[in-house]
Amino acid sequence: MRESQGSIEDLKTKRLVLRQFCSADAPRIHYLVNDKQVAYNTHYIPHPYSEGAAEEWLKEHADLVGCGRAAVFAVCQQSADESDEAPELIGTVGLAIADVDHQAEIGYWFGRDYWGNGFCTEAVVAVLGYGFDQLGLHRIFAQHISRNGASARVLEKAGFSREGLMRQHARKWGVFEDVVCYGMLCKDPRPTCDK
Repeated sequence: MRESQGSIEDLKTKRLVLRQFCSADAPRIHYLVNDKQVAYNTHYIPHPYSEGAAEEWLKEHADLVGCGRAAVFAVCQQSADESDEAPELIGTVGLAIADVDHQAEIGYWFGRDYWGNGFCTEAVVAVLGYGFDQLGLHRIFAQHISRNGASARVLEKAGFSREGLMRQHARKWGVFEDVVCYGMLCKDPRPTCDK
């Protein structure tokens, strides 16, 4: 596995730019995740999302990226008119890296206005390529709350195999939720991120 240099390279797909986060992203992150439906479909995002939480999230992830324990991408939609405007942040995809096992867990969230357009699948496929081809990972796995069918579709379209169910593994807003597990090995076939 290659050693991290403390930063990540930009990735581009047909419709997206995946880049490193910066402190200026905090207000947009807060806006996107301070949505009850976004929080409801994730294990760790609280609702309401408190002031200052985005800044803390950015700091934690910058530290993890800096020491090679994560690769976290700001997913931005490219402008259709090729203007000079910076692409708009629509979500995130990240890898939590376990060097000793040459594996990582992939996680993601997207603002509700961007659901159902294939953006999440496109970004996940790009990050899979980065994890396997650039970082030299052997395995990437994912988990989602079982009631989140949209997340299951993202993982299946990205080429993951369903590996099991952990009954009442996560507690979200006082309710114990089943969690579905998916995995992919570096040798498994992957779709391309072209839409």
